[in-house]
Amino acid sequence: MAQKDFEMDQYIQEFFIGETVFPQEKNEIQFTLKPIFAGRIGEQQLSIPFEIEYGLSNRLQVSIVLPYLFSFSSNRRVKRGMGDAELSLMYNMLKNNRPFSLSAGASLPFHTAGNEFKEDDEVVFESFTLIGRQMDNVQMHGNFVTEFKRTDIIFNYGVSTVFNFGRFNATLELSGAKDDERIFSVSPGLIWYHFEGFEFGMAIYKSLTSSVRDWGVTAMVTREFAVSHRKNKQTDPVLN
Repeated sequence: MAQKDFEMDQYIQEFFIGETVFPQEKNEIQFTLKPIFAGRIGEQQLSIPFEIEYGLSNRLQVSIVLPYLFSFSSNRRVKRGMGDAELSLMYNMLKNNRPFSLSAGASLPFHTAGNEFKEDDEVVFESFTLIGRQMDNVQMHGNFVTEFKRTDIIFNYGVSTVFNFGRFNATLELSGAKDDERIFSVSPGLIWYHFEGFEFGMAIYKSLTSSVRDWGVTAMVTREFAVSHRKNKQTDPVLN
């Protein structure tokens, strides 16, 4: 008997912190705006990244992120300006006939940040691997990212889970990083699937390590324009 085709349902377009394993399909373009307000005692920062993703094929996508930053300190000094832009390629290596998926890719930052936001040890290259697994109406997406800096290498990892409830999807993201010390954070969120190609969501962020920002809140708006027909993907979670 031939094996029945199975492809993971795409309940959401984006997570708040991690990445989904799904690329854009051929000729699809997606815009994502994800303002993030984060801070700790004496300092707050508002980051407004704008991301554009485009499907070069059904498995290969290219994306660019353009962030704008605001920083507020306890002495009421406000800094603002562009952060570092980032160009990425992602390829989906495994997605058919299985309840899991595998993607990998790389990101190249462009140091467009002004002097006020320039880091002493800048990232020069990133590689990442994404793994997705579906269990009924629950999906888990693993993220493994390696940041190559001029003088150091940092490993980032996380598990992002989505629980599908029709037009609403609850998310829970656990993330960590290995630098001079291990740092961890948790981020629960809710995403509203308004209509095909449009989503709106909000999440909170809490650091579990005292040496990084203690808290934060983020919103997210995604809009996808499907030029080509999307095959074997969920088009309306209410009807499926």
